[in-house]
Amino acid sequence: MRRTARGKNRCSQTPGHLHQQQWLHQIHRHRPVVFSASDLASQQMAARYGAGAVVLPTTVGDNDPGLQRLPVDSDGPVRDLWLTVYPDLRRSPSVKAVLDFLVECVRQEPRLR
Repeated sequence: MRRTARGKNRCSQTPGHLHQQQWLHQIHRHRPVVFSASDLASQQMAARYGAGAVVLPTTVGDNDPGLQRLPVDSDGPVRDLWLTVYPDLRRSPSVKAVLDFLVECVRQEPRLR
């Protein structure tokens, strides 16, 4: 079932429209999908137990000893990382401290750049 949001912020819930699935489909030469899940934990678990290949963030896949990185000819998909906060809380010293800390954590992690 395909569902698309209307208005300014549009998103499709169709798996074929996700960059990582399109990329995986291309590098694995259009092999059939044998398992599909909308959350990374289920995808990771399925790959760990032999269901097939999965596209995971490097911070997840590289830290799982039950998975092996597959050699590919192209760079994987890149996803944006969003950090949101209510406008009225943005200037709160405690919220600003947490935001600054999170931004610095991302800057220091090369796999997130």
